[in-house]
Amino acid sequence: LETFVAGVVFAVASNLVLIGSTKIITIVVSYVDFFFGLPLRLIFGFTNDRLKDTKNPVGKVVEVGSGVGKFVGEVSGVTRRVVEGADIFVGRYLLLTTVGYVILKFLKFKGVITIDPSQWANLINGGGGAPPMP
Repeated sequence: LETFVAGVVFAVASNLVLIGSTKIITIVVSYVDFFFGLPLRLIFGFTNDRLKDTKNPVGKVVEVGSGVGKFVGEVSGVTRRVVEGADIFVGRYLLLTTVGYVILKFLKFKGVITIDPSQWANLINGGGGAPPMP
């Protein structure tokens, strides 16, 4: 009973910590994008669109500078979307793995799944056929 409870508690606690840490990273990246990337995209995107096809040399310099600012803002937005996608992926599959582990641990605790030492050799060495019936 103790190993069952310890394994389940460890799996759930690890799940909580790992999913929580990915959420923290996602929140930090989202705030950076909101307070840094969004204003860059809006201000420099507006400026860059207004200065397209200008003939003035100073306007060309400002257009290039605003293009760089808009690009940095776009990179911030893409980074946020990639981190959010990774967070969803990690959270979903980490949760599924934890649930599967807890189910297998429970089935082994109840005696539904048993692997005696003679079967380990077949599993490890890839021995053919089904294990012998008791």
